[in-house]
Amino acid sequence: RVEFRRRPFRRLVQTIALYVSSPVQRIVALLDVRSVRTDTPQNLWRDYSRQGGIGKDDFDRYFGGLETGAVIEIDNVRPLRSPMRIRDLDPNMRAPQNWAYLGPAEISKLRHSLTSLPD
Repeated sequence: RVEFRRRPFRRLVQTIALYVSSPVQRIVALLDVRSVRTDTPQNLWRDYSRQGGIGKDDFDRYFGGLETGAVIEIDNVRPLRSPMRIRDLDPNMRAPQNWAYLGPAEISKLRHSLTSLPD
């Protein structure tokens, strides 16, 4: 599984908390990041089009005008037992437009909500 992004992360990311917007508005799973690759959109499409879940026209619109883009390779999708509101992690946190970087305390709270805890 992969996620296409217009820009890569600005920091090293090992775990993604998957937030679903309206009407759910909850974090529903944790995902492990296997790798992040930055390359031209043409090369990303050539190498990841079968895994990306997006058609060529939508891909071209998404990356339109960019010289580079990113692909995030995802491993180990772990659903939460109970989807969690962002404010349950931190009362001051709001839903991000794209990304929000979580600290160790927030990731720990989410790991305790997994359907099954990793060994």
